[in-house]
Amino acid sequence: MNRSAVSSALRRFAHRAMTRARRSPPQQQSGTFGPEGISRVLVINLDRQDARWRDVQAELRSIRGADGRSLIELTTRISAVDARYLTGPAPSSVDTTYSLADQLFVDPQPVPFTDPDAKALTIAMSRPEVAVALSHIRAWELVARGDVQHTLVLEDDVFFRRRFTSALDDAWSDIEALGLSFDVLFAGYGEALAGAEWSPVSGALRSPRRGIWQLSGYVLSRSGAETLLGRLPVRGPVDLWINHLFDDLEVLALYRSAVDQRPDLASGNAYSVLPVLSKVGLVTSERAPTIEPPESIGPLVVFGAPGSGVQDS
Repeated sequence: MNRSAVSSALRRFAHRAMTRARRSPPQQQSGTFGPEGISRVLVINLDRQDARWRDVQAELRSIRGADGRSLIELTTRISAVDARYLTGPAPSSVDTTYSLADQLFVDPQPVPFTDPDAKALTIAMSRPEVAVALSHIRAWELVARGDVQHTLVLEDDVFFRRRFTSALDDAWSDIEALGLSFDVLFAGYGEALAGAEWSPVSGALRSPRRGIWQLSGYVLSRSGAETLLGRLPVRGPVDLWINHLFDDLEVLALYRSAVDQRPDLASGNAYSVLPVLSKVGLVTSERAPTIEPPESIGPLVVFGAPGSGVQDS
């Protein structure tokens, strides 16, 4: 087994150990979840992914809202669109082609090629990318036609970091104190390889201008859902497309990502941009267009007194 495989196995082991410790009493509690804050949770889950649904339910049970009830009591499962059964033309809500220029807007990089027309190269979305976009559109439709003002939308491969509740509560306090409104509040995200561009908002919040990936955990307002639906079709991968709307949306993000994708699960996505990036020399091997965590020798476990913060992950 090579060093990379060992490192990945250790990260998965560390994640499972951390998850068991985090779900042990006392539970986290967030005053943001309640009638005056986030009052619903939607989880996008494939019908054939029962194990993921059970795991994300355990995550939601580990956090209580303002009234003491666990988040699972606020949760509705959305049946995700399965790429295995996508046949024929895509629905009109998704434009399945985008350009290399669209990708480089989100993640600008020095281009090593000389063809002046290369940025106009057309890329066809993969079936999993189309399915992901359609699944999120289902969530937006449910939010838009409901009577809930703010909904947390999650994909089924997420976990909450230990700082999730404190980071969210601090951000919500700043939103109320500053009189802010938003269409989308990113609770989880990954920055592009070239880094993201941010505008400062407060100590707990910032606003992305471009350069963030993932729609694995975000708070969506009802007006935000209506705006997104009004801007359809999605053009390209949905997390790429939404970057192109940031100038037209009220977008906020927690200062640090507090909802992450689990390292112990293999992604079912197929990144359509990778062959093109490889062709033009921007990547030399297949990888997702996000910053990879640095390799480490192994997990580091630190114990301390309750409230000391040393158990944060």
